[in-house]
Amino acid sequence: MSDGIPTKFKEKLDMSQIVFRQIDRGNMIASIDQRTSTFQKKINLPLAAKEWVMDQADRFEEPLEILVFKSAGPGVTLGYENDPIVWNDDHSDMGLSSEQGFTVNHKEDGEVDWNDKRIVSPYLKKETRINYDEFDEIIMEAYEHNGLTWNLDTELVKVDTIVPAMSDKKTPLLKKDMPGYVKEEEKEPEL
Repeated sequence: MSDGIPTKFKEKLDMSQIVFRQIDRGNMIASIDQRTSTFQKKINLPLAAKEWVMDQADRFEEPLEILVFKSAGPGVTLGYENDPIVWNDDHSDMGLSSEQGFTVNHKEDGEVDWNDKRIVSPYLKKETRINYDEFDEIIMEAYEHNGLTWNLDTELVKVDTIVPAMSDKKTPLLKKDMPGYVKEEEKEPEL
């Protein structure tokens, strides 16, 4: 390299080895950081497979509603879940009396109306959380569909069934009609 001669690579990377190693590393670090491991597996997928995984978002994304409390100092939060603090500088335009100006709106069923824009604390925040177990399973499905995991050979095998010959005789319904039946009084006494 010091001669200024460019070096050429003699071999190409084997994608199956990269996938194998990533799955192996992901398994090793899964107990430490599943999020990073899962996203790294997604990065190694072909583009069409990545798009397929992201099209499955409804299977691994979970909508979540969280109440976020504002703080009035260390260990002191403002408002309560069933009685949030509201702020209303000018409540005359809303048709509210001065007593109603600082009271949160409620729905017909009595629940807090979290769409009330005057709520200060706690307020409702909508988030989307990822279920990494499900996300990882979907990524592994993509690996499998793209032939990057298991080598499966299917083979059709014909299996013959042996059926015993059926008798033409009817099955007896009563004990007395069974072959070898002897009435109690006809039995010889045992010695």
